Amino acid sequence: MRILALACCLLLATAALGEAWDFLTNWDEPGQETISQSEDMALARGTWRQSLQASPMELSIDGQTIHINSAWVEQNSHQSERWWGTSETPLDGYSLCFTLAGHSIPRSHYFTTGDDSYPVTETSWSSTIVTYTAELQRPEDASGIQLTLTTMTKDDSNSPQLRFSAKK
Repeated sequence: MRILALACCLLLATAALGEAWDFLTNWDEPGQETISQSEDMALARGTWRQSLQASPMELSIDGQTIHINSAWVEQNSHQSERWWGTSETPLDGYSLCFTLAGHSIPRSHYFTTGDDSYPVTETSWSSTIVTYTAELQRPEDASGIQLTLTTMTKDDSNSPQLRFSAKK
């Protein structure tokens, strides 16, 4: 009986040390949101809120055709890796997210809104996986966003424009 009690105490001490180590070595910033790499990943994480349809589905720039792969709205969340598994912490707000099929846009180009009320950021995990995001207050705000694919060196008057709507 004494050996069983000693084993239980040792197990609890090990768990407590593991938790303390995890807490002390967690380099994540607690307020920093984690963006999903794809709509399927957002579904798996439980942050997915709505699928979107991009219009048009293709944009042409400098002789290159850019295909919109997928678009969705997800709730802002912070994902942490713990020794017992992954943890999600919900944050305020939502993100309009979209990916491009096959590649990202040329480095000289970027997405913007006309008034920059929804700044578009680019998050990349590798040279081929890039997610573009714009912060939203509510999921339905995604339908009001119009993005322009522009460059710093040219006139924006003929730049392709992109709109989003909820998938039916």
